[in-house]
Amino acid sequence: MAALHVVTVGDGDLSFSLALLRCFGEAVRLTATTYLSQEEVLERYKSAAASREELLERGGVLRHGVDACRLPSDLESPDLIVFNFPHLGDAPGDCHSPESDHVRRHRALLAHFLEAAARSLLTAAAGGSGGEVQVTLVGEQPSIWGPD
Repeated sequence: MAALHVVTVGDGDLSFSLALLRCFGEAVRLTATTYLSQEEVLERYKSAAASREELLERGGVLRHGVDACRLPSDLESPDLIVFNFPHLGDAPGDCHSPESDHVRRHRALLAHFLEAAARSLLTAAAGGSGGEVQVTLVGEQPSIWGPD
């Protein structure tokens, strides 16, 4: 059985991507992405250097500077694209109001990510078997960030 190609999007400290490789080993072919540059990731997250090293040792591929809304066209036929806890980093006082700019911006993030992921999977389907997208939200995000 061929390894499942998993692409993780926006995995800030690389902990989720590393956990996938530790758990599933050679059953997955992993491409981990971060929005930040390598230097920014290493500066922001204390555990990132060790996670990065182990991820690469275990055969993972790591790409920095990847915008979830503009996924690269060369992702090599992903079977699964995962975006855990998408967030723009800001949390103003009105972030719980469905009418707030904060909520509108996060809805746009999700919409643009899903469009980019669908494009990646359609491209993959032309030469492969298609795939699936998983997004993990937390707390009230599903109810206030979800579609109207």
